[in-house]
Amino acid sequence: LKCWLIEVNASPSLARDNPLDFAVKDRLVADTLQLVAPPYFDRAVWAEMLRARLEPRGGVRLIKGAPAAEFADELCAMLHGEPPRLYGKMPAHLGLYERIAPSPLW
Repeated sequence: LKCWLIEVNASPSLARDNPLDFAVKDRLVADTLQLVAPPYFDRAVWAEMLRARLEPRGGVRLIKGAPAAEFADELCAMLHGEPPRLYGKMPAHLGLYERIAPSPLW
């Protein structure tokens, strides 16, 4: 039997008041950022994408966005040709995190 303790805290503190806090919380933040792996993106391209979608066109604001092909090209430019990680694909770095679901048992 392998027990798991999962803590849910609505307002966690990341304050570091002692050496243990430094060791645990610094690693937690570093592992979390590596796990999420936010992609590098071009802010200028992103700002232009937003501006183009929010500007009025013929008195009507564009809500739905550009056609799919145009959006894909803009997304590729914004992410410098790097595709975002696909849903369900394991991250390159888990740190001290361990994936527990889905698993072969679930």
